[in-house]
Amino acid sequence: MENKLILVEGIPGAGKTTTARKIKDKLTSEGKKVILYEEGVLHPADMAWNAYLNEEEYVDFLSKCFEMWETSEKTISKEELKYRVEVQAQKEDKHVILAYTRIGFPENCYWSLIDEVASKEICDGRRSLKEFKEIHLKRWERFAKKALLDDTIYIFECAFLQNHIFELLGVYEKSDEEILVYLNDLISTVQCLNPCIVYIDPNNVEKVVLKAAKERKASDNSRKDWIDEVANWVSNINYGKNHNLSGKEGVFSFYKERLRIDKVMIEKLDIPVTIVNRNWYFERRYRMNKKLFLRLGVLLLSLSLVACGPKDNFSKTNSNKSNNKTQSSIKKEENNIKQGTAPDVKEENKVNKDTNSPELFIVAGGSNKVPGVCEYYLSELEVTPRIKPSINTKNSSYYDEKNQDNIYVDVVFDVYNLSNEAKMADDIITTKIKIKNNEYSCFSLVESTDGSDLEKDASINPLEERNIHYVAEVPIVDSTTGELEVILTINGKNFSNKFQLDSIQSSVKENTEQNTQSDVKQGLTEEEYYIIIKEAKQRQQDYIDSIDDTHIKQSVQSSLSAAIAESSALYIKYPDDTDTIDAALKRVLDGE
Repeated sequence: MENKLILVEGIPGAGKTTTARKIKDKLTSEGKKVILYEEGVLHPADMAWNAYLNEEEYVDFLSKCFEMWETSEKTISKEELKYRVEVQAQKEDKHVILAYTRIGFPENCYWSLIDEVASKEICDGRRSLKEFKEIHLKRWERFAKKALLDDTIYIFECAFLQNHIFELLGVYEKSDEEILVYLNDLISTVQCLNPCIVYIDPNNVEKVVLKAAKERKASDNSRKDWIDEVANWVSNINYGKNHNLSGKEGVFSFYKERLRIDKVMIEKLDIPVTIVNRNWYFERRYRMNKKLFLRLGVLLLSLSLVACGPKDNFSKTNSNKSNNKTQSSIKKEENNIKQGTAPDVKEENKVNKDTNSPELFIVAGGSNKVPGVCEYYLSELEVTPRIKPSINTKNSSYYDEKNQDNIYVDVVFDVYNLSNEAKMADDIITTKIKIKNNEYSCFSLVESTDGSDLEKDASINPLEERNIHYVAEVPIVDSTTGELEVILTINGKNFSNKFQLDSIQSSVKENTEQNTQSDVKQGLTEEEYYIIIKEAKQRQQDYIDSIDDTHIKQSVQSSLSAAIAESSALYIKYPDDTDTIDAALKRVLDGE
């Protein structure tokens, strides 16, 4: 399996952003679907630089933005201000994730609001370590489940080592062993994506930090320079206070300790790693996918020449692991770069593009927004002979396929109506399915507000969120293998994404047998959820206790992580019972 998740890591200033963008450009030029999440953006898994607001706090923040607009110079309209906030917000369960540093406020007067909403982050000790871990494990696992649905490759910048080690080392001063256990739990949630790390190893911490400080000086006097902000942060975290760190020297010392821990984690984590030295030699480490490594190797060599001027001699360390084809490919790439013809730095206007082609909608990277129309995200994609609501009761309605030669493709979106009027499902999103060059129109079924029934002609009120099933009837013979494309039309614009039927095809026989059974899924009591979650925790603990090797023990999923994973599975089965499941999970995690 190809690496579907690439984690780009290194200390601040090492070149993570540049490297991540180059990897994205290279893979995109090869026809891959790639989504890059840089530091601080609205993120599907990580929480750094993202506020964690309940719905009431988000509404209050919007109100304060509008109040600030009334006293501002009004360089933008109130509608534009609202849009800039909403495009950086994502509804998730009963909370709103807000990438507050990316809002793009037009005037400095809004900075007071930024400082206020920053206090709603879960990082820097604002939440307990237990909450910090639980929220991240849940988000990473949810991301992985959705990322499996299509063939997109995801690139995360500093979302794995940097942001979590900063918290565990800087705030909680955890030991190497404790950090390793935490990171193993986190990476276990996305192992199904075959993740790998590209790590940029600086030759000299001081030089890297000073170079970053020079590049990141504040453009005006309204904010401190980056290096001063970092020095202030380091001196005020627990690690900085207990080690008397201050000023630039304190930053150097903290980053050197961070670098040491990074290297320990890289050595012990069970994940493929490619290390790139700051002087731009690279070597293969562990079990990196050969094809991906070749692409990254050539790419990172090109990065050394394009971004950093003349390179040092290419290291031949472990050259016995490289074949002639690899070396000739590197040489060819190097020649292309020297001649100004590197394929991964082509100008966009030289790439043949169909300007009328649909825009890619996001599957695992959070929600999609069409301003003034809707916000939506893919909830489920299934091939099935029966369409059923999320919560099945004795009174639930179903739609069964009557033609034995056909089957349903059920595309379920969680849709949030952003317009000022009630709309029918097909007026918000029109959907069709394309399989083997044949297109099939979809009809829509709207789940009731409690998720226990299906309504065919239901309207969605303004600012209301509903699950909508867009259903196509297709021949069974066409539904088993190959590619399936989902095409959406929203406000006259087309969006699409492609999926492999092999990975989403449910067994028709299994579904048919399940659908003929009279019993249905109903919600359980808190005590029943508690027993299920506690048993999952105990099973994992029993397994851990049976392991003699200490290193293996550290690498397996913890019992608490197993409990959280079990609760996540219950969320999917019983989405209307999340509060009850959370109460049961809390009892288990509290050791009851």
